[in-house]
Amino acid sequence: MPSLLKITTPVLRSVLTRVDLGYVGGVARTLQTETTTLLAAMTVQPNAARKNLIDDCVIALKSAGVWTKLDFLYVHAAHDKQAGFVNWKTPSNVATEIPTLNFTTDRGFKSNGTSAYINTGLVESALTNFKQNDAHLAVWNLVTPAGSGTNDTVISELTTPRSIMSLNNVGSFSSRLQTAATQTASPASLIGHFCISRSLAASYDRYVNGTFFDTASTASSAPIAEAIVLLRSTTPVFANASQLAVSHGGAGLTAGEATSMYNALRTYLTGLGVP
Repeated sequence: MPSLLKITTPVLRSVLTRVDLGYVGGVARTLQTETTTLLAAMTVQPNAARKNLIDDCVIALKSAGVWTKLDFLYVHAAHDKQAGFVNWKTPSNVATEIPTLNFTTDRGFKSNGTSAYINTGLVESALTNFKQNDAHLAVWNLVTPAGSGTNDTVISELTTPRSIMSLNNVGSFSSRLQTAATQTASPASLIGHFCISRSLAASYDRYVNGTFFDTASTASSAPIAEAIVLLRSTTPVFANASQLAVSHGGAGLTAGEATSMYNALRTYLTGLGVP
């Protein structure tokens, strides 16, 4: 009589194969077209569970009406370094590390504090949705800046600071959104999702972890013809400790959309075990 092991081994092998091919519980799942295009841009393919997690995030963003407002969405907390540079919204856009960043699987990128940063290759004034009075920028940071006087700029233009966000080890969150004036205040924590969004000429709003934080009463100026960079300032000074799990930008977000964006990304990161 055949052993139990001999009877079940082919069955187990079949189930595992189907899961790797994108099945869950033995049932095929049809991925969103946007997800399929995104996966095709990744050199190393994620497993089925992560594909579904990605697809769930895309579905949530589309359902909330946020997906169409994005110019870029980099989910740096990826399974592979190259995948962490792929723009989910436009997968043909793959950001560049200069020269070499520290990458942690499922957590994202950190600068070396002296020379390393990300160049998105996206020129601010050439973006489709990001406009003078209709724009947002955001990052998800996983590590509090440390050290004396550390001011980690996590997103900015290459040389002219008109749209910029910085996190300081003393607990301050500083930003500009198409303005030369800086808004600074101290949230309870510098870990999480930080978003700045403008829908008015005279002011812009700031959100922390999907919740309204404050309003910056500063007039806008036109987007500039410079590339958007991450983990460095325009000086340049390079981020000392911040770890970017996500970065995104595009048209302005309402309070509800900022919350929806946070919730979709929170679900994705929770699925990776991010606390």
